[in-house]
Amino acid sequence: MSDYKQRQKLISEFIAHRKRNVMTLVTSTKQPEQHFAAQIANDLLPIFYELLKEKTEGPEFDLLIYSSGGQIDAPWPIVNLIKEYYTDFHVIVPWRAHSAATLIALGANKIDMGPLGSLSPIDPQLHIKPSEQKEAVTAGIEDIYGYYLLIKEKLELDAQGRAEALRLLAGRIGPEILGQASRIRNEIRIIATNLLSLHITDDSKINTIVDKLVEKLHSHQYMINRKEAQAIGLPVEFLDEKSEVLSFKIIQSYIDEVHMDEPGMAINFGPSENSKTFELNRAFVETEKRSFVFRTKYTFYKDGKVETRVNKWMEAK
Repeated sequence: MSDYKQRQKLISEFIAHRKRNVMTLVTSTKQPEQHFAAQIANDLLPIFYELLKEKTEGPEFDLLIYSSGGQIDAPWPIVNLIKEYYTDFHVIVPWRAHSAATLIALGANKIDMGPLGSLSPIDPQLHIKPSEQKEAVTAGIEDIYGYYLLIKEKLELDAQGRAEALRLLAGRIGPEILGQASRIRNEIRIIATNLLSLHITDDSKINTIVDKLVEKLHSHQYMINRKEAQAIGLPVEFLDEKSEVLSFKIIQSYIDEVHMDEPGMAINFGPSENSKTFELNRAFVETEKRSFVFRTKYTFYKDGKVETRVNKWMEAK
């Protein structure tokens, strides 16, 4: 099931080159995401604790990340747990570390990025299901806030016009969702500020970085390359050539194992088969010595229905 034995050699080589402790954190980006992708979440904490408490000599620690993000309340405890064991904390970004993964990177003393490496804005996304629609739609917190600013500052509306525009917004999204959006918007700024404060003492610099990542990049899909990340004020360093090659090979191993670059799964049913069941690893946390995977068991039916029967972290043997 797992290609961990092959990755062990690459991780060992990476450690020998950098002379730092290394852990990987990978969440699947396989499409369609509602079936195959995974997210950073608080269920990672026991896994991190299990591996971090086996701390070896030295204060240096690299977290090699590949992820499209996850829950915004997970990065703060993850980073603080790492800081319990290592004082010199780097995040390695050979490819993508977006959204919640970018938040984790904000807590690192250094962010070491390759040429393809990218961070992203940290404006959370809400999944909203208006009553008249069958499927949920995604709206960014900053999209909602931007509409409010448009009403308040840009459009020349009288009091009645502003009230009508806000009524339309509340009717589309719902007052409780608008309240949630306001709360989350404040929370994300606090989390980002706290993470940056772990290693930056200049409050004005922190505010500039937070403003840029939360408000001033107008698409959640915007990819921040390493030069732009430096210009924003983040402590970014370029990976040396060998670290770049090795880290990318490690990430590519996960992509190949999960077939992340292939949409869906090819399911061939026999003449008498109505369903097929198989398992897939959707997330990984690994060191040179141990591997934990988040595994899902799927049952696919001929009529297109998909069921998941197992969703849990387990140690790969």
